[in-house]
Amino acid sequence: MKQHTKKNITAIYCTHQLLHWAAFGLILPVIVLLFQTRELSLSDIGIIMAVWIGSTAIFELPLGGVADQYGRKLVYQLSLVMNSIGIGVVLIANGFLSILLGVALLGLARAMYSGTLDAWFYDAFTKAEGEMDFHQSTSYVVFAVTAGLAIGSLSGGILPEWELLQSAFNFQSEYDVILLTNIIFNGLLLVFTFIFIEETVKEVQTVKETVANRSLGALKFCLSHDVIKWLSFATIFYGITLSTIETFWQPQLKSVLTEGQDSVWVFGVVSSGYFIVAGVSALVAPLLLKLLKQSHRFLLFGSRFFAALVLLLLAFASSLTSFAGFYLLFFFLFTLGVSSARVIISTNTDNNHRSAALSVYSLLLTGGSVLSSSIFGFIAEQYSITLVWVVCAILLVISSFLLLRIKSSSE
Repeated sequence: MKQHTKKNITAIYCTHQLLHWAAFGLILPVIVLLFQTRELSLSDIGIIMAVWIGSTAIFELPLGGVADQYGRKLVYQLSLVMNSIGIGVVLIANGFLSILLGVALLGLARAMYSGTLDAWFYDAFTKAEGEMDFHQSTSYVVFAVTAGLAIGSLSGGILPEWELLQSAFNFQSEYDVILLTNIIFNGLLLVFTFIFIEETVKEVQTVKETVANRSLGALKFCLSHDVIKWLSFATIFYGITLSTIETFWQPQLKSVLTEGQDSVWVFGVVSSGYFIVAGVSALVAPLLLKLLKQSHRFLLFGSRFFAALVLLLLAFASSLTSFAGFYLLFFFLFTLGVSSARVIISTNTDNNHRSAALSVYSLLLTGGSVLSSSIFGFIAEQYSITLVWVVCAILLVISSFLLLRIKSSSE
């Protein structure tokens, strides 16, 4: 294998992450609108999103050791193939069951690629020559991910407006061009990984402990730990709130647009704005942490409490300006404590539990999302999205007080 420097490895991975998340970001602004063109109700869409997220959660743990055993590059490339198949099914689907099959395949693909090249990057970086610090390198990667999502989301709002593409293909809806573009991106990523990602299977360690035993042990540890259990309980409600916003913001925004504003690019701008404010939030968080005398629990409490208040305002927004303003302010506050949550977990676990505890944190977040998609889709259909968001704001306020139970000495 060719010897790379740390800067080269970082550049390769940043480029990959930019492309990968740009492809994912393409579908974010319009995915719910696309489902609605297939004549799905909000209740149907809630079930669809639950299956999408749930299939990822179900397969992620069993597939956790597959990449370690058979090669991260290979498993990632297979995930791209699976992702293209899932998108192809959604592209030709015209009913609930066929879309359900498509998103289940997309969830499986996401479970396959989850963490594969992240592990490759860490191994390749530590073996590479150079003086670059891994944390510095990771900051570049995070920026590349955010930039990719923002570029993808903005493009996802613009492409459906391109009449030339619409006239060239006989799509079921104007949003289907996004699905075709995503498949093209998967092809580019396959070529990119084939050329630039170097790995031999013999370099990869075989997992000795079964995924099931490791996961169950980590789950028990997190839910019984004096500090982490409060964060774990609050994380479930955090996932519930996140899912309801991601699932219903598009139809809610569409309902407040006037005739002159009803354009797909609006959704792309708002969606890309989320990733911009998330990036700004990440930069502001350390400054606020200094003002709070390095108290992670107060940063978590304050950010989620005030995010809940903004969510109430967002639920009753009646114009594009107010909706976009409250939406972006909500996510600025909502994402302020992301790093603090991970710091609390890392500083309260030993080396044997740390990685597993972070995995459980992600699983609880996903579990909250699945629960939310299953229940609140029905409520939104029978009553309103406004009611769903009001309920979530109340749950977020209640869960924020759980964070105050975290002992200050544990921070």
